[in-house]
Amino acid sequence: MRDEKLKSCLKTTETTLMETFRSTARGREELCLRVNEAETGQPELQWTGVGDLRFLTSLGEVREQSQSWLSLDCLRQLLTAHSSNSVFDLMLREVVLKALGEWEHPFPESELCHCRVVATDLVDTAILAGAHTPERVSRQTNASTQCGTCRPDVEAILAYRLSQVD
Repeated sequence: MRDEKLKSCLKTTETTLMETFRSTARGREELCLRVNEAETGQPELQWTGVGDLRFLTSLGEVREQSQSWLSLDCLRQLLTAHSSNSVFDLMLREVVLKALGEWEHPFPESELCHCRVVATDLVDTAILAGAHTPERVSRQTNASTQCGTCRPDVEAILAYRLSQVD
């Protein structure tokens, strides 16, 4: 069954257009997907990234899995295969959902905690780095350590980042 799905996603390449989707952990890893549209109308996926050996090994696996797919919908297969809460899998989920037009971060403002002046991307980076509870996010970022008003926002970001896609 899986081989049939993969065969249905095969394509040929001669590129003309490009769109880029990116996930970056501030000062750490980066994952980038460039989608080139071939003259045949089929996408060509180019994955690049920066990270440690484990991160780059996972990137190599994704490149191999997705190099001959017919449509962006085939990217959903990656979400099933890479569904842990590792930094790579969390970043992969973000990039795939962005490419599919389904990424909706639950807190769109740049500053999450006004009391401690904690940026939203700092909270995101802490989550990507392994802070998977509100307490760990607070310890690493100082978010929600004064008045606590932003704690529901921290919890919402955690829930969104760590949720699994069916």
